Amino acid sequence: MYQTDAASEEVGLTSSEYRLFRDLIYGKTGISLAENKMDLLEARLRKRLRALAMPSYAEYFSFLEHSDPAGVELQQMINRVTTNKTNFFREDHHFTYLSNVVFPDLIEKAARGERPERLRIWSAACSTGEEPYSLAMTVKEVFAGCPGWDIRILATDIDTDVISAGQSAIYHEEKTEDVPQHLLKRYFLKGSGSSTGRVMLRPEVTELVTFRQLNFLDPQWPINTHFDVIFCRNV
Repeated sequence: MYQTDAASEEVGLTSSEYRLFRDLIYGKTGISLAENKMDLLEARLRKRLRALAMPSYAEYFSFLEHSDPAGVELQQMINRVTTNKTNFFREDHHFTYLSNVVFPDLIEKAARGERPERLRIWSAACSTGEEPYSLAMTVKEVFAGCPGWDIRILATDIDTDVISAGQSAIYHEEKTEDVPQHLLKRYFLKGSGSSTGRVMLRPEVTELVTFRQLNFLDPQWPINTHFDVIFCRNV
């Protein structure tokens, strides 16, 4: 086995350094790392040390504090700290409730002139897009007979890598195991050739969803919209 000089000179993350990173992460993102997560953080940040040819976590922390004025590397670190486990139609009873109760009620109120034919949904920690696209498919099914409605879904996450993945709308087939078969046939395109084993959502689904990077602790709050439904399940 061969190693680069930088890799061979790496030193581990100390307890005091872990506390520094933990405080920095909490202050910037609100993510609270437990005492027993030191090994996990060390493993996740090691690739950044190697990418920057830095032999120690102390040097990396100093770089974040003093040599990253635009926050580019800070965002790279945040992307590695966040946890992004999600699935299509996770906790499907939430979507059933929307289909059977919430959305029909909104449609009835609009028909009586009690509200506009307008629907705004926010997926507040959207990860790689499975949640907002599940919402979009649910909307397509319920509002199929309501062509006049103005419908938009905002999908936000602090992690820029997962935002990019969500915008691509391409997934491995095994990620769609929880998608009902009739929705899978209606809203997904199956890959072939070099894309075999992958699926892509159809434009009529993706056009409902807008992805944005968002830090809940941003002092300049960029959202000024009334939402009818907010999914805040992955925070």
